[in-house]
Order: sequence, then C-alpha cells, then structure tokens
Amino acid sequence: MMRRSWLVLLVFWLGAAGCASTVNTRPLPLSTDNPELVGAAEGAEDAESAERLRNLPAATHLERGATALRQGSLPIAKLHFSMAVAKDPELIDAYLGLGHTSFREGQLAAAKAAFAKVLEKDAEHVPALLALGTVFRHEGSYEEALTHLRRGSALQPDNPLLLTEMAQACEGLGQDAEAEAYYRQVITLTPRVAGAYNNLGFNLLLQEKYPEAVRVLEQGLSLAPDNRRLMNNLALAYALHGDARRALQLFEQSLGKAAAYNNLGYLLMVQGFFKDAELALNRALESNPVYYVRARENLDQVRYRAGEGRSLFD
Repeated sequence: MMRRSWLVLLVFWLGAAGCASTVNTRPLPLSTDNPELVGAAEGAEDAESAERLRNLPAATHLERGATALRQGSLPIAKLHFSMAVAKDPELIDAYLGLGHTSFREGQLAAAKAAFAKVLEKDAEHVPALLALGTVFRHEGSYEEALTHLRRGSALQPDNPLLLTEMAQACEGLGQDAEAEAYYRQVITLTPRVAGAYNNLGFNLLLQEKYPEAVRVLEQGLSLAPDNRRLMNNLALAYALHGDARRALQLFEQSLGKAAAYNNLGYLLMVQGFFKDAELALNRALESNPVYYVRARENLDQVRYRAGEGRSLFD
C-alpha cells in the first residue's frame, strides 16, 4: 500500500493526473427568468437582444449550447441548455448538456441531478449512465460509480469509455486485477489508441508487474512518440524495473535534464538506493542550481537516511 501511495503521488506530480477541482454544490438554475443568465448570453446588452434570445426555439438553444460547451464557454453553454429545458422539459439532450457543463465547472451535485433527470426519462440512456458513473468516480464514490457504469456496460458491452471508467473505479477500490481485465478489453477494442496502453501500463505499475508494464508502455509510445505522459510512465517503469539509465533518458526527453535527475533520484531514494539517489540529485542541482528547489528537498531526505543504501546507478 505504501508503494502504491508514493507511485500515485509521483505520477500526479509529473502531470499524469489532473488537478482536483473545487466542488460547488449550488443548485443549477433551469429557468429563463434568471436575468443573470440572460444577460450573460453572447453579448446581450439590452432588452431587445435579450428578447431575441428568449424567442429562439429550443433546438437552436441546444445547438448553441453544444457549440459553447465544445469551445469551453461554460456560462454560455449553461444559459442555452437552461433555456432549451425551459422551452421543452422533455429535451433529454439539454439535460445531458447541463450535466456536462456543471461537471466541467466542478458542480458535481448539479451534474448528478441533471444526469439523473435524463435517466428518469430514459432508464437505458447509456451516455447518462456513463456520465453519472464518471461523476461518482470523481467524488470518490466508487461503488456507486460502478453501479451505473455496469448498467451501461450491460447495454453496450463493447463501449471502451464505459470499460475505462469501470477500470478506474475498480482501481479506486484497490481492485487492480479486475481493472487490468477491463483495460485489456479496451486495448482489444481500440488497438491503435495510445492512451489505452498508458492506462494498462500504469495499472501494471500499481501491481508491481514492471517488465510487463515496460512492454505495454513501449507499445503505447510507439503509437504516440511525443506523448509526455507515456514517456514519464515508461521512465517510471524502467526505473522500477532497475534500468536507471533508460529511465533517465526518457525523463530527460520529456522534462529536461534537471527534472530527469531529480525524478530518478527520488525513485532511487524510495527504493533504498540512497548513494545513487544522492548522485542523481546532485546532478539535478548542477543542471539547475537556482531553480530546482525540489531536488534540494529530496537531497535532504537522502542525506537524512544515508548509510542504509544499496548501489545501482553509476
């Protein structure tokens, strides 16, 4: 469990995991009577333009909401989806759009309410089951996530998005072997998608299956040679498998020399190779003595624990 914790922490620091967002549980307005929403619309600055906005049909609001969501204009997307729902309360895609908008804003309670509304109208709506499962996974409710995701997968057993979400929920529960089976299904379904290999490779790292992780991540990198996330995870796999030199090459290609030596030093440290960790961290400082504060912090830890070490690198 300890190894799993520091491994996830390192990958998070490398940028392979997304930053957590603040959850805002304020209710989502679903009415055109909200003047703040109407005033936020595409440059509506007077009563006449606001009136024109109100007169648009629900289908136009739905189309504009989808466009705004794709462009990342979340307040505009929320406005149009809300107005579409107000004009046609049976418009499932508008609720779905509201849910995705709320999720992107970090409003998880509002997102769940919107997706649940879709399922009230169509209990077998697979995109809503997928989206609701994803929201529950993001808030750490893994069992609840799997309930919805498995309902969706029963309807679409070859849906790679559902399989990936189920795998990640299983990992949240510590069920790494079950997650591995799902990830392997995804690769079978999408053999040219590099991210599928990255997901399986990192899962194998969590299970300490380092040689296999190296093989899988190499396959992924061959499909996307410039993918830094794959590069970092492959470097991690090489380091944990005992190939420090190859790990250093990949880290340097992805992150630069100072960060490469720092990462390698950290990995050597947590594996107990303190003398080699000190060497790597000193090289990180030589590469960037002013900026690279993190290497100094890691070096302090190494020196505190010195004397216990084994030899591996250089």
